Parts: sequence; structure tokens; C-alpha cells
Amino acid sequence: MNSALAIRLSPTTDAPAWTLDPSPGAAPDLAARRLPLDLFLALFLPERPAPDGAAFGELDADALDLDALALDIAAIDWTPLAVETWGLIQGLMAGGGPPLAAWAAFAAEGGRLAAERAMAAKRPARRAATAAGALAGGGEAQVEAIFAPGGALATLMGKAFELRDGQRQMALATWQVLASGGDLLVEAPTGTGKSLAYLVPAGLFALQHGERVLVSTHTRNLQQQLLGRDLPRLAEADWFPVNCALLVGRENYVCRRKLERFLETMGDDPRQRLAAAALLVWRDRSPQGLVEELAEHPLIDPALLEDLRARNQSAEESRCAARSNCWVTRARERARGAQLVVVNHALLLADQAVGGAVLGEYRHLIVDEAQHLDAVATRALGVTLSARVLDGALAVIAPENRQLGWGERALARWLPALKALASDGEAVGAARECLLEALPEARAALRALLDRLAAQGPVARAMADTGRLRYREAQALGRHLASEAGALTEALGAVARAARALQGAARDVAAPPGKEPELRGELESLDLIATGVDELRERLGFLLAAEGEDFVFYLEGDARGGVRELVASPVEVSLELGAFFREKLDALLMT
Repeated sequence: MNSALAIRLSPTTDAPAWTLDPSPGAAPDLAARRLPLDLFLALFLPERPAPDGAAFGELDADALDLDALALDIAAIDWTPLAVETWGLIQGLMAGGGPPLAAWAAFAAEGGRLAAERAMAAKRPARRAATAAGALAGGGEAQVEAIFAPGGALATLMGKAFELRDGQRQMALATWQVLASGGDLLVEAPTGTGKSLAYLVPAGLFALQHGERVLVSTHTRNLQQQLLGRDLPRLAEADWFPVNCALLVGRENYVCRRKLERFLETMGDDPRQRLAAAALLVWRDRSPQGLVEELAEHPLIDPALLEDLRARNQSAEESRCAARSNCWVTRARERARGAQLVVVNHALLLADQAVGGAVLGEYRHLIVDEAQHLDAVATRALGVTLSARVLDGALAVIAPENRQLGWGERALARWLPALKALASDGEAVGAARECLLEALPEARAALRALLDRLAAQGPVARAMADTGRLRYREAQALGRHLASEAGALTEALGAVARAARALQGAARDVAAPPGKEPELRGELESLDLIATGVDELRERLGFLLAAEGEDFVFYLEGDARGGVRELVASPVEVSLELGAFFREKLDALLMT
């Protein structure tokens, strides 16, 4: 099998070039720089589908359309890749043996690469579709002109445009409610073109009135449609110079600080080294830093990706050592400066719960997929306790990761500055040991509680039948699970005490040179974890007591017939949502 590309770097041009030669008899000077095609595609074109669905390590160059591959390589933008990235790749790969050693040769020659092969067809130039009079006067008349037969939207869309009277009516109604205030409910079936019917007037209103407009969706598919198709298409028109941004919950972004720590502390496992190379390339090229961009990456283990998620328990942003490059911070700054912001229902409601600290000021809201808002609000305003919730609270210290295992290695990876202090102070070392012991005990105590619940006859039957069981105050779980509940309460308290003890001990020891900002961030993380664990103890007491007429208490099952979580859902969310809409908004469109 011939699975290598012969590569030549030309020293005579400003942009060193690729030469593609899949033949086995490549010239000797090219053979010295042969790179496995699998590795090249995985690092630089991970989204490119492999022929016949071949997995990494199974590609056959003879099965590839090399003309198409050359065009894909020519389209790669190499400029974001930092010199540091090439240097780190060289350091990672040197001495690793084929195929890793090939990367050292690339990095040594500069790393700026471009396709030598001329592109057979250039990408279409951006169209500036302008209909006569489309901008005249602005306002409702402009919206009418854009959606009219032969109007600006028809010019922009070309053959894809289809005149829909319902779309035009919805666009006009959207403009009117945004401009005049009030509420609008639109039922629009699939095929109506409703996304353009609200995006166009919303963007133009924001542009002309200096107001931010939020668009909230429920599904990722709709977000991808808006950000990947509809808004880029509208951006081709010179009558829609609207600044748009996407903002999702923190956990959807990669934590920059965790990523840098992984790169600094990874082991010698070849899989980790390959993952590091892939993460370096992605880090330099990703403007948004979304976890989903790496979800299908052939070189990155899903467990590692979960560890790299930004969590609510990360260090306080204003003092985080990685704040200047933080993708969460950048996304929020872009959203605050954008005229049209796309969010999801969960973030919309979470922001309301913290007084608008995330999304900032806005008075105009469009809720698409509004039929899901009630369910999302019920979940967001409820109280839950599960192994996942507990792991989220503890993940910044020691994620439950099969690659790392437990104990010293886990804590050393995620708190390296505190690891460095341990040898300098007995109190720090003792506090670390207490925390290391408390973490698995807390997880084990929660697991014991859930297992004891699942073992009870009525619970077991309900989990097998419907996967859900309601319970009331008269059947309060705490009285039947006193031993397990007490053990979990004590274990959570031990984690909080150990985290605060470690925080206090570390303050009395001088940080290693250059590690002061990192140490401050870790101390803040410990404080946030201790506070979060205290909140979990309060949740546990509330859920076990099952007191409160405003909540429905129930157990939620898992796929194995066990108990996944304890839940308290509010009986009614309409009053809270209504207050939010009345107090916060001037205009609301739901569709």
C-alpha cells in the first residue's frame, strides 16, 4: 500500500510549496521528506471524509482523487499557525520514529506551506447583491423591497430563491414588532423560509437602531444552519453589513488553561503525542474554540476532550492566567459587540438566573423552536444531583479519566503549581493528601446512595418500566437512606474542608519563579470548588427532604435500570418566564 505523499519545500519562492507525488518510485530527495498521508490528513484536514469511510491508518493513496486533494491543500490557510506551534510539533515528534519523525523535518524548514499545483477552479467571488432602491429609506419599506419579486433577496439567492408570501408577511410582522414593541407569535411550517424572515429584519433593525437583537434556538442543527448557511449568505450582500456572533454555554468551549496544561504535562504515550500535535494545529486555527469542532477528530480521544471542556468551576476569569487567549472570554466579548447574537435556550435562561452577567444588555428577543422553551426552563429552574453534577464540580481538580487514573498523577496534572509547592511545605503536602483521599470517597458515597435507591423494590420496578419515579414528602428519601445520605454529606464536607485547607496552606509558601499567576488561578479554583461542593450538600438536603409545594420530586433512571439522578422540577415556570419577558424585553417574537 502506498500511503505517503512526497513533499518538496521550494526555497526559491516566498511561499514554499507542496509537490504531490504518490508514485512508489519517487525521487530520493523527495523520499527523505515523505509523510504518511493518514497523518497529514488527520492533522490538517480532519474534517475531510476518507474514501470509503477508511479509518486513520487505513488510507490508500491510490484510492484518492489527487486533483481534489490538491485543491483542498491549496485552500488551507497556513498563516494562523504560529512559529511556536511548528517548534512544539518538532519537539513532540523528534526521536519518535516514523511517521512522527517526519514532522521534525517539516518544522526545521519553516513550516509555511502552500500548494504548488494551480487551482483548476477558483472559488466564486463574494457577491454584492444590491437591488435598486433596497436601501432607500430603510425600515419597513426596505424589508418590503428586499422580499419583493425580483428584489434584493431574489438577486442574492439566484435560482435558489422562491417567492413565498408567508415569508414576506412574517418578515414585515417581525420588523413591526421590533420597531414598535410588543409580542408576536408565528406558527410557520417547514419550508416557509422563516429563518430568513426573521434574520433579515432583525439584522437591519439592529443596524439602523443601534440595538442588539438576540436569536435563541434549541437544537444544534438550527444553530449550524443560521451560522453556517443563512447568515454567511446574507453577509454576501452589501445591504446586510451586520455584525453577527454565536455564544453558547461555557462547557461547549475548550478551556485554554487546561489545554496548555495538557501540552505541558502529557506523557510519552504516542497517542497523547499525536493528540497534542492535533490540538496545537487546531488551537492556532480555531477562532471559536468549540468542543464540537474536535468531536470527530481521528486523533483525539473523547475522554480527553471531555477533560478539556471549560467548566463553571474554572478559575475566576478576571484573574485567570490564560484569560487573554480564553475562547470563552473572546466569545463573550464578540457577542457583546455584535448586533445580532445567536444563543441557545439553555444559555438564555442561565443568563437570566445570573442577572444578565453573560449576555449583557438587550431588549429585543427572537425565540425560534419556541415549543422547547418550557422544557428547557423546567430543567434550568430545577434542582438535580447526579454523578455527572458531582464530577462537574470536582473536574477541575481531578477528572475521572481512564487515561490518568486516580491519585498523584491526576492532581499533579490539573494543579501543577500546587504540585511544585508540595515539596516546600509539609502543610501543603498534607492538605493535598487529604484532598486526594476525599475525592474518590465523595464519588463512591454518591454511587452507594444511587445504588441503594435502585435496589428498593418500588424504585427498581419503576426504573425498569418507565425510567422515572415520583416521590413525596411522606416518602422522603432521607429517612430510608439515612446511612448513605449521611456518608455522602460527610464526604462532600470533607472535600470542601480539604480544598480550603490546601488553599490556606499554599498561601503561606512562595510560588516557584514565574508561577505566581498560575498559582493564584489554582487557589481561586479551589475556593470555587469548595463553594460548589457546599452548594451540592444543600441540594442533597433539599432533594432528600422533598419539602415544597412548588416542586415535583422524582428519580430519573439510566439505561441499565439504575438511578441516574435525583430531580426537583418546578410545577410552574410560566410566571418566572413571564416576569423575565415583561421586565427585560421591549419586543418578543416566538416561532
